[in-house]
Amino acid sequence: MSRGIDGIDIFRDDTDREQFLAYLQRALTTTESRCYAWCLMSNHYHVLVRPGEGRLSRLFRQHNTAYATYFNRRHERRGYLYQDRFKSVASQETRFFRELVGYIHLNPVRAGLVSSLDELDHFPWCSHAVVTGSRACTWLSRDEVLQRFGHSRREALQAYRNFLREKFDGGSETLEGQVGAGALLPRQGKVSEASADDRVMGDAEFVAGALRRERQRVSQCVRFRRDGWTIERIEQRISATCGIPVGEIRSRSKARLPSLARGLVALYSHENLGESYCSVGRYYGMTGPSMIFAARRAREHCRAKQLTIDF
Repeated sequence: MSRGIDGIDIFRDDTDREQFLAYLQRALTTTESRCYAWCLMSNHYHVLVRPGEGRLSRLFRQHNTAYATYFNRRHERRGYLYQDRFKSVASQETRFFRELVGYIHLNPVRAGLVSSLDELDHFPWCSHAVVTGSRACTWLSRDEVLQRFGHSRREALQAYRNFLREKFDGGSETLEGQVGAGALLPRQGKVSEASADDRVMGDAEFVAGALRRERQRVSQCVRFRRDGWTIERIEQRISATCGIPVGEIRSRSKARLPSLARGLVALYSHENLGESYCSVGRYYGMTGPSMIFAARRAREHCRAKQLTIDF
């Protein structure tokens, strides 16, 4: 989620909201990410996504920058639009997916923008209307949402409505606090010390595993950089291993071997150095999305050929 700086409205009319969703669709497409829920409020928004290739930061840096530029130009303002960096929480899917969808979709109810679930069915700025079929949104993974509630679409829709109505009528939240205002943890049950990190939402084992993998990733990047590895040095290693001259790799040729080598450079620079695909793209004078595509093909090639490159 992101909030307007100093609490200012980031949407002034429906034109802004439509443009925001258009930029979101574009960012999801270029990063091959999937969206399961979204809600646009006056001064903030909530989005539930599964990131594709590349890091979550790339998706929302692309989206937030595009929308902020549009908003400032249209409304003749200057300066930052959002309050700090976007807030994100990694969630344990099997335990919290339904809860998060419900939490996001009930935002207009909590804010008093609608007074009933029937009104929420037709509220245009929340993906609840997409799930129920009142609004079209081709890029929302609607079927994946409904699969969490039932096997057939009819059964799933009824179960989804019952799920929201239980929360609406009960007047209580399963998730404590607001997204972006601290840890999202279930009220019921004992919360272990390991699950108190506000970057991750899940049981103790899930949280500990996520934090351990992140520490290992950061530690590896630090070690590689400390040992003198750079994009150029990785490129040289790929060149020597694959027998492709560095000049051919840098030629931007679309031939199979140079493209594969560039993909390997992008893949290992991203995984071992923490470089963004955009930075590797700048190194080759190419776009970030093209580097993501090349890295994905390189990964598939390595798996198929059981190829590993030692560093």
